[in-house]
Amino acid sequence: AEIKMRGFSEREESEGTPVGFFCYPISQAADITGFMGTIVPAGEDQEPMVEQTREIVRKFNSIYGETLVEPEILLPKSSSARRLPGTDGKAKMSKSLKNVVNPDEMIQQYGADSVRMYEMFMGPLTVSKPWNTQGLIGVNRFLERIWSISEKTVEDIDITGKLENEALVSLRKTYAKTVKKVTDDTASLNFNTAISQMMIFINECSKAEKLPRAIWEGFVKMLSVYAPHLGEELWEKLGHNKTVAYESWPTFDEKFGAEDQQTIVVMINGKLRDKFQAAPGADNATLEAMAKETEGFKKFTEGKSIAKVIVVPGKLVNIVAK
Repeated sequence: AEIKMRGFSEREESEGTPVGFFCYPISQAADITGFMGTIVPAGEDQEPMVEQTREIVRKFNSIYGETLVEPEILLPKSSSARRLPGTDGKAKMSKSLKNVVNPDEMIQQYGADSVRMYEMFMGPLTVSKPWNTQGLIGVNRFLERIWSISEKTVEDIDITGKLENEALVSLRKTYAKTVKKVTDDTASLNFNTAISQMMIFINECSKAEKLPRAIWEGFVKMLSVYAPHLGEELWEKLGHNKTVAYESWPTFDEKFGAEDQQTIVVMINGKLRDKFQAAPGADNATLEAMAKETEGFKKFTEGKSIAKVIVVPGKLVNIVAK
């Protein structure tokens, strides 16, 4: 199904972006609701905020139609994990303990996108995590690197056919994997692993002299969900004069993300003895023959007879020797 970014349903472009979307309280609950999320991981002290968000969503939808989703709160199972720890990772955030992190100060110093993305990158939303400003600085540097990469030449290169440039072939494969992982992880609220994959993609971009427009635009669409301010700037930089919020989610061809080689495990009498690389889709006879050429097979079957060979395509070759 096509995913519409930031939770907007399709409208006539002449209507513009509803001002109310940007006016409701900036909170975790409201923010995730904007992405059509249905579950909001939160602490017990945030329950009133989530209920407030639900009320705002109802009012918003009464004006603009079924645009936002009314969220349900998800509390950690452990009561001790329902409040985030302070900067020392031991005591809970408390004004009396003077270990509260003021988000306004962090935003002023590093920007809203950095703070927002760092909070998603810290780990699973339902797990209690200590604040680490060094981690925030790392995310800030990552966003700066994205901006630096955007200075490269962006060309209309056909990425659907055969590419002679090895760097572009590798970039296309990484992009296909990135679209798949970011799509799946965003839907399941695993934001931290989605960001990790985006970092892998940017590392691959640094190796290419030029960036195919289709690939870079697709990445900007995904990034704008996590860093909306930077995403809009990059989208405008690509020559677009309308918000990226109305763009459809990027797609990918699975064949471009397929691995060239697979690691096949060689088991001798149920024990791991060796590994080898094989092409995806190799038949059982080929895998068996390749397994018998490994050093592990020769060493642990010397002087023994082969009683049985079990091949699990794409995974392992299990040999029973007596």
